[in-house]
Amino acid sequence: MKIINAIGLVLLLVLSACAKEQPSQPTQVTTPMPTAEEPQTPEQVVVEETQAEAPAEEPKEATANEIQILGKGGFEPGELAISAGSSVTWINKDSKPLTLTVFKDSKFYQNSDVINPNGMFELAFSGKGNYEYWSTAYGVRAKITVE
Repeated sequence: MKIINAIGLVLLLVLSACAKEQPSQPTQVTTPMPTAEEPQTPEQVVVEETQAEAPAEEPKEATANEIQILGKGGFEPGELAISAGSSVTWINKDSKPLTLTVFKDSKFYQNSDVINPNGMFELAFSGKGNYEYWSTAYGVRAKITVE
């Protein structure tokens, strides 16, 4: 008899847990109407003048120490020779953000931050050596020789 009571109790608990909940009644909110004592004033509309944003700068063309990232097309130029202490600027001409990984003499040297489309990344090369870099998005590689 105790087993039947226990099974009945468990069954009752399971059924009550599965029962649908009654939707709650929406609460009505009333806002008081202004009384005769309160003078009504028209709302003032404030218009702010905003200056139009400056048009986006056209990406610069590559100069001696600038390298264009062309996405799957690689880099332009593919090889570059510079003096120690010089900087190189990469300009992302691709339509998607990407990062670069730079190696010095076949050992990891540095990762770039994310370079957005038309964005730039600059790196100073203080030590002589052979640097190889590649785009993590496409796997294309290029070289810089620092003399």
